[in-house]
Amino acid sequence: MTPVCIEISPTHAAKLLAAIVCFLGLMHIAGKISALAFGHSYWHGLIPLFDLDEEFNVPSVYSGLALALSAGLLAITAFAEAKLGRIGHLAFWAFLALVFLFLATDELFELHERLAKPVRSALNTTGAFYYAWIIPYGTVVLLFGIFCLRFLARLPRNISVPMVLAGTVYLSGAIGMEMIGGALAEELERPEQNPGYVIASTLEELLEMAGVVIFIHTLLRYLALLGVRIEFGSGVTAD
Repeated sequence: MTPVCIEISPTHAAKLLAAIVCFLGLMHIAGKISALAFGHSYWHGLIPLFDLDEEFNVPSVYSGLALALSAGLLAITAFAEAKLGRIGHLAFWAFLALVFLFLATDELFELHERLAKPVRSALNTTGAFYYAWIIPYGTVVLLFGIFCLRFLARLPRNISVPMVLAGTVYLSGAIGMEMIGGALAEELERPEQNPGYVIASTLEELLEMAGVVIFIHTLLRYLALLGVRIEFGSGVTAD
């Protein structure tokens, strides 16, 4: 009996992931409206289960898995580049795969949150840097961005531009909105009950998720350019 194979197209994958992000966003917003407007912040456990600002729930697991998927696609890209004999490209994609594997682990276990208090105490940071993990992570991101520029310039423009867009969207949430949320959290006794903080934290998580969706879509398109097809049920094949 011939197995059924479903080829995963970049567009269909992006639409599926975008639909999941929209669903998670709507569930989170509904929960926040329930908590802020009606005082119901639990509702049989469903509200914390879909709260974007909580740990070890549906959105955090999704985000971790999406980043892990990105790491897997980057590893496949590195393998494809190796088959083409482009060793310089292989090293970059393999390194990027390790970066995203770390990001997935960080997302699932909130490693960066554990840095906030020690760094804040050491540097006495306030305001936008109240969540002080931004300083070491931001420094690494800046250095990594400089390192990536030369490589990105070698990629086709229809790949490099969306990758830069994905990174910009992701970082505007992970660092930009986090800085706004930190400044608000420092001034508030219970920030989760403040509409301004809720908006900032919601945008933070949604921008991160949107950035990863754009990145995965771009990676799948690049793999297609390399002659790689990803099929559900039969693994990965190359032309």
